Amino acid sequence: MWYVTISQDIMPDKRGDGWEELKIASGSVQFFQDPILSGFRGYMLESKGSRLWKIRFFEGSDFKESLFVRFSRTEPEKDNEHLFQAFSDEFSGDTPSPDQVERASQWLRESNSILLKDYTTKNANYLFLDGHGLATFSKGSKSNSSEDCPARFQRYIILLCLCAAYKLRIEKLINELAEAQDDCTKLNEIIKNAYRFSARHYFRHPVRMKNIELPFVWDEIRDRMRLQEYFDEFLSQASALHHLVADEERERQRAHQEKLSNRMTLALVLLALLTLVESLPLVGVHQ
Repeated sequence: MWYVTISQDIMPDKRGDGWEELKIASGSVQFFQDPILSGFRGYMLESKGSRLWKIRFFEGSDFKESLFVRFSRTEPEKDNEHLFQAFSDEFSGDTPSPDQVERASQWLRESNSILLKDYTTKNANYLFLDGHGLATFSKGSKSNSSEDCPARFQRYIILLCLCAAYKLRIEKLINELAEAQDDCTKLNEIIKNAYRFSARHYFRHPVRMKNIELPFVWDEIRDRMRLQEYFDEFLSQASALHHLVADEERERQRAHQEKLSNRMTLALVLLALLTLVESLPLVGVHQ
């Protein structure tokens, strides 16, 4: 069995000896669409019974997100810094055992609320998704040996990492929006950055469609995490706030121009009166 945690990498550019290019089943990660793949970097390290990954998305842009992934054969301590968790195990009977289902539920939710009926099944593979992460069971010879982590599960983890990277970036945009307050210039820049990120890096379907299974798994992850709804809501709020602040700025400018116009009108009236007053003695002299 495998326990997985996904966290934000606080030292993304620091790697000691032993780190290698991330490979799954002896092959590099190639299942993303080209715009995502061009900004993807992955590294792996085997360390003291654990498998460690460093994952980067949107590399080479202002939107880079870095993640740290740990695979453990035994249950590790939980950390509030974990973005997602995952669990994988093999079963030898017709279905996963109650103990296996309970173990996965405890890891994801710290309760026994996840039942076997909550999993989706395809070709003897079981998948469960919720806001905490995912759990999978696959047909095989269940053992606690040092067998390699299933390639299918590792690909699921890469997809979950992309979801985490998207959420981190959207959260940063939301925080920037809150800090901008009524600054129209900052709001305009935030909205430009959001649409720039959307155009270059955010895709509803980031997995190549020629992959038989992964596009559907991504759709389930995206929908379960409400990723599209989350991003659309941010764009809607940002645009609404920008329009509101822009309207208020235009109204302030209009009021300022009107005040200047009134002052100019008053000044011209006073000047005319002064000219008229100065001309009165001259009229008397000529008479």
